[in-house]
Amino acid sequence: MEQKREISDEQRFCEMRATVEDCNRFACALFQQLSAQNSGNLFFSPASISTALAMTLAGARGETAQEMHNALQLTQEGAQLHAAFQRLLSETRTGGVELDVANQLWGKTGYHFLAPFLETIRDCYDGGLQLVDFQEEPAAAADQINEWVSRATHGKITELVSPMSFHELTRLILVNAIYFKGAWEDEFEPERTRDQTFYLAGDQQTSVPMMHQTGSFGYFENETLQVLELPYRKRNYVPQFVENEDGSVGLMHTEVPGGGGDFSMCILLPRERDGLNDLEKEIDSATLQTWLTMRHQEVIVSLPRFQLELEYELNTPLESLGMERAFQPSSADFYGMTDNPEGLYIDAVLHKTFVDINERGTEAAAVTGVVWAAGCAQEPEPPKVFCADHPFLFLIRDRQTGWIYFMGRFNQPEHQAD
Repeated sequence: MEQKREISDEQRFCEMRATVEDCNRFACALFQQLSAQNSGNLFFSPASISTALAMTLAGARGETAQEMHNALQLTQEGAQLHAAFQRLLSETRTGGVELDVANQLWGKTGYHFLAPFLETIRDCYDGGLQLVDFQEEPAAAADQINEWVSRATHGKITELVSPMSFHELTRLILVNAIYFKGAWEDEFEPERTRDQTFYLAGDQQTSVPMMHQTGSFGYFENETLQVLELPYRKRNYVPQFVENEDGSVGLMHTEVPGGGGDFSMCILLPRERDGLNDLEKEIDSATLQTWLTMRHQEVIVSLPRFQLELEYELNTPLESLGMERAFQPSSADFYGMTDNPEGLYIDAVLHKTFVDINERGTEAAAVTGVVWAAGCAQEPEPPKVFCADHPFLFLIRDRQTGWIYFMGRFNQPEHQAD
């Protein structure tokens, strides 16, 4: 690993901010690719994918590294880039939400990986290397990886790979997992949830469990869309003296709502029921930043309760963004990972996600696996009405840094048990 850089707090903040801006540009670019290839619901974690590919970039060299750098929309490189990711991952204030980010490498037993690469993964991404035998014991290797994924995502994603995921050239699998769980600052009352019409494409419609509440929320609107921000609760505790059963007095810390956590969900709702396609065409990081500049006002909210569980192979979207050599056995250059003459190339980038939006809050998880093979304040206004009864976009972000952890589209409700 390169020598540690000594920089000022101001420079450290600027580099972390630049990393967030880069990652959010990549999030919007990848959303456009996934949206073009998938007409139904979408849910992915740009934070998970960016982190996994940044770890991969630590071992890339030459034109392979340059293509990855450009595809990821990065403006920093080398030790500066990895240190910025390290600060971003370690300094994120989770407030009252559960946010677990985990990274791990699984390498082929007996294969030689370079110490500087492993040190970068360890020091900047808190990731380790576990040796497994992909060829002789593929079932055991898959079990180990899937058990780790299940633990990292609190059981929400239980399988990323199968024994069929490996072949005779599989040498390395890199996995990033993100788990998120947050309670709304202002929870929806379950007794107010009732089935209502949700309007689909064309003249179709279906029924969804619609949650309701009225409150003061971050809000933005223009002639084509409305944006609503629902904050997650920040956990604050106050000490209270309580009398025990034996008459003694003890100190107990009681949780109280804290006026908004560091994370929030933003819902982007087109004004027209069939306006989602036009809205998606406008999505880029600069436009998104404008839409997410909100002010608080009274809003009457109606939002569907839903769950999504999706999976993607990201090879094609990433190739469309210009990351081509990394997937080609004849031209991939990952000699920053290994000095083995046969070399390495990326066989697959796998991504699985889960999200549950309900009256209490949100639970979400994502896991990205990279598989390598060898060889290869104002006057009072009337309340705004925000009724998400037709397709919309949504994202979960860190309000402090602006980093988009999850991003999705909801346009096809599925039947769910109560």
